[in-house]
Amino acid sequence: MFLRELFANLKPFLIEGGNIWPDVAPFDQAIASHLVNDVNRYLASVGGHAYVIGSSATPTSGKMSGDLDVMVDIGHMMKKFGTKDGKTTRQELEKALQAQGLETKKSGTQVHIRLPYKGQFHQVDIKAVANADKVHKFHHHAIPQGSPYKGVHKQVVMSTLASKLGMLWSPDEGLYARDSMGKKSEFISDDLDVIAKRLLNARATSADLGSVESILAAIPDETLKAEILQKSSEGSSWQAVQPLSEDTKPATGRKYQHIEDLVFTNGSNGGLHAVERLRHMGTANAGTEIKWDGSPVIYWGRDERGDFHMIPKNAWDYLKRGVQHTKAGASTMMNSAEDVTNFVMGTGDATKQDKQRAAFASGLGSLWNYFESISPESGYIEGGILFSPMQPAHLNSKTKEYDFKPNITTFHIPSASNLGKRIANAELMVAATGYYDRINGNEGRYPNAEKLSTAQVIVQGTTYVTEAPGVDNKSLDAAAKFIQSNAANIDSFVAGQPGLSKPGDILYKFFNTNLRVAGVKTKFANWVNENLSESQAQKVLSHPGLDAVLEACAMISNAKMSLISGLSKGTHGGIRQTKPEGYVQAHPGTGFANDLPGQFVKTIDQANWAPEKGR
Repeated sequence: MFLRELFANLKPFLIEGGNIWPDVAPFDQAIASHLVNDVNRYLASVGGHAYVIGSSATPTSGKMSGDLDVMVDIGHMMKKFGTKDGKTTRQELEKALQAQGLETKKSGTQVHIRLPYKGQFHQVDIKAVANADKVHKFHHHAIPQGSPYKGVHKQVVMSTLASKLGMLWSPDEGLYARDSMGKKSEFISDDLDVIAKRLLNARATSADLGSVESILAAIPDETLKAEILQKSSEGSSWQAVQPLSEDTKPATGRKYQHIEDLVFTNGSNGGLHAVERLRHMGTANAGTEIKWDGSPVIYWGRDERGDFHMIPKNAWDYLKRGVQHTKAGASTMMNSAEDVTNFVMGTGDATKQDKQRAAFASGLGSLWNYFESISPESGYIEGGILFSPMQPAHLNSKTKEYDFKPNITTFHIPSASNLGKRIANAELMVAATGYYDRINGNEGRYPNAEKLSTAQVIVQGTTYVTEAPGVDNKSLDAAAKFIQSNAANIDSFVAGQPGLSKPGDILYKFFNTNLRVAGVKTKFANWVNENLSESQAQKVLSHPGLDAVLEACAMISNAKMSLISGLSKGTHGGIRQTKPEGYVQAHPGTGFANDLPGQFVKTIDQANWAPEKGR
């Protein structure tokens, strides 16, 4: 199933919420019922009834809403107007509302009205759908107080879960089966209790479908839970309504945060969350993934016209900045194998004496046909090459394993395993790590990327840890105790002060140039004096919370290395590693005591792993 299909049914809900008229005012949800009563007075003339959906369906006094979302039953409207299709019915509804003096605007399945109320105007979005008496309940939510998620995130999770189980969820219709081609087939139900049992378990009820949290809580399989949340959160529809609040969003860093960095991005709560996450990652079925060490990184796929492109990482970075040519004149958009070769040569020493670069450039260009054979229909996949004709996999006669070392990590695959048998006939293997619907698009994960594989090319998707090593509870207990005892100082430092508003950014820059390894905190004072102004350096170094922050990072880093060591002793999915880069984990949906909802983490062995230059 394609990523665009997964979220297609949610599109109408992602574009709601914008205001049609500049003079409409937000309203306190305390008056939502009064607004609905007025809407129903206007609808009474056409036999309609407004069902409230969204956050105003469970109003909270003092909470402001930009507009009021309601549903009406299009079947009742068709009988009243004598119409035969939805488009004509909505046109007639708009005319009937205009005849009562309301200003309106129609878009898609909605009719918007500018509703007068006590000297102000408020926007009401009326959505006409079939069976509104049942369907509107799909948009009633029971979101826990303080949750970072909204109703749209719940819909995305339901869609992801249905797709995983071979079904299709429509927020405007209900649950459907899929046929052998993956298309919408027989209707299953629009009863939420029935839907809950089909999606979750035999004892589930509609209450279990009230929020992201309740849905995940009803999934007993931790691996499935992690997969559902990860696939949901990486899609563009989820990211269009960002779930992380300012209170929980990491202040610095990337989507996958170094686990020890949570101390200076989120204070003592972040540190305690890191302790909990390390404990969880050491258990079975925790959704922990191998971090593939593929090199070089390639982006391949098709543009909106269907034209294929294979783009090296450096060229992709140029294109994201809108740069079409390098200073040497090489095109950054690869339209042919020759373009790839020319680009690589144009970004280094292009002289004939640079034989190594010339061989690499020619070899990379020669992979064009391989990547075109595994291209998605649209968008671009990001992946690191694991082996290729440039650097093939080798069968170790002693261990009976295929070995390949694309960068620092060496991977060992038993030749008798299913994957080993495929490697025997393959010429290229690439680890798919990301997906973009377009250049500069949001990063996601291409679902079932493995299905793009051919006999000659293996596309390796997500590989989960299968052997649980346990964790060093003694060191984690000590870290938790230290963070709790020093919470006030840690939080005071991270909060900043006049003239030093983001101390976390300073620590992030430091750790990016000084690896996250034992003993690194002793280098910090010298680095601060060399890189900050005298005033800023004094503020950082004199703060009583600095030492606590650095010590907490060091304690978490030590516990992290213990986890990596344990994970690396086993095989996962039949894969053994020497010098592994590390492991990653999407937020598993578990209710942590010190939670950072939606936070992705990575555990990297920076003492033994660093990317080779020039790759």
